[in-house]
Amino acid sequence: MVPKFLKNLDRYLLLRYPVLWISRIHYMIPAIALLTIFFYLVSAVLPFDVRHRIEIEFWWLVFVILAVLLMCFWIYHSVIFSVEKLYGARSILDEYKLFFLYAVVFCGLIAYAWPFFLNYYHRIAKICPDQELFDDVNKLNLAQEYFLEDAYHYQEQIDTVRAISPYTNTDTFYYHTYVLPGHWEASNRYTPGELWDSARFPSIIRPWSMNRLNVASDAEILKRLRDYFSVFKKYKVKAEISPEYVLSNYNAVKDSMILREYFWDLKIVGVDYYMMDTVMENIADAKFDEQGFLSEEGIWVEAYLAFYLTLLFLMFRNVSWKHFIVSLVSIFVLFIILLVLMALVSYAIGGEEYALLYTWMLIYIAAVIIVFSVRASSHRFHASVSVLLQFVFLASPLLFMGINVWLDSMFDIYGRHFYQHHSYDYYNGLEQSYYWEEYERRTRMFVEVIRYCAIGGMIFQAMLVIPLVKEEFVRMYSTPKNK
Repeated sequence: MVPKFLKNLDRYLLLRYPVLWISRIHYMIPAIALLTIFFYLVSAVLPFDVRHRIEIEFWWLVFVILAVLLMCFWIYHSVIFSVEKLYGARSILDEYKLFFLYAVVFCGLIAYAWPFFLNYYHRIAKICPDQELFDDVNKLNLAQEYFLEDAYHYQEQIDTVRAISPYTNTDTFYYHTYVLPGHWEASNRYTPGELWDSARFPSIIRPWSMNRLNVASDAEILKRLRDYFSVFKKYKVKAEISPEYVLSNYNAVKDSMILREYFWDLKIVGVDYYMMDTVMENIADAKFDEQGFLSEEGIWVEAYLAFYLTLLFLMFRNVSWKHFIVSLVSIFVLFIILLVLMALVSYAIGGEEYALLYTWMLIYIAAVIIVFSVRASSHRFHASVSVLLQFVFLASPLLFMGINVWLDSMFDIYGRHFYQHHSYDYYNGLEQSYYWEEYERRTRMFVEVIRYCAIGGMIFQAMLVIPLVKEEFVRMYSTPKNK
């Protein structure tokens, strides 16, 4: 099943570039490229209906399953040959080369779905130009008053009635709430959440700008209703009544006072309001919603995921599969133990918010001390040390982030806790607003430092931890086993 040119490339890399051959990247890159092209073509013909919720969860599941299957195939063929397990020697520079090549493959496995979703959303966004969408939203909002859909968007009047209670035979006051259909309190019923930013989308008419009380003539109202139904017709949404019927129904009650409990009976039926909501939301999402996987936070998450998958793969290649499984199970059990210990140490630190962090840092320090003390005092390799070494290998990139969070929680080095605490002490709007804005500014600074700490953790892992752990993995194969 392997094409001849790949076999020739495999032989060429084995003889000329053995590190590339060990990585098996020459098999993975063509496979990922073919999958990317195939699903891009699928997205170009995949049907959609903006009148219903766009379902993409199924496709995410398909991409995850294919990525996992491809990754398993790749891992199997990559671990068959291991220089260390065959008692060979390799430069530490080769370890960095492999780390980079593995990271490229994992990034490809994470990102190969992007063209599919970008092209799919692009097709939805092309249904209408931006300004045409804004005009449609305005037409819908400007005519919504006349459908008597929601009592809470009209002015109300409360009357007090004095009567004899049939239960206590005494004077009792009853309150009746009346809805005034002729006095509309404007709303942005059909405005999608992505279009709420008035500075970014100034052509969207805002509720406070809708002066409906000046619309006096039936001709003007009828024009708005016809515009409203033209939008429904354009997107093929159900509307089984005429503008004239809506106008006559509205004129019949606009000067009345209607009890709230009876107002719902006036709602115009035969119009699918919620389907039109869905249409506007789907198109606005495709046009203006920043896709999560391409947002700044999404890129950070995906980059760190690729980094950690690369670490796990490096670890898997360099240790016995039994030790690797034991390590994963141990880390899971350790997490459960951390949750239990968190309740025990939370009282000592005044709360549970950072108890998990402190417990993890203590275990990390203990693991480092045990690993290097045993290394200095013993000439035999212990399986328990292998498990602890793998924990150190996986936890080290988080060290700087943990220290940053600890400094923030213990010493408030950013001052954000001070401003958060004092924001509750002021009830004056200006003072409270100042403290909250300062708290949010310092929190953004804290998050930015966390990101730099993540980069620092990666550099620390590459420059110090990988060479030390690599040396220990090689030593594992050259020392007697402790049965």
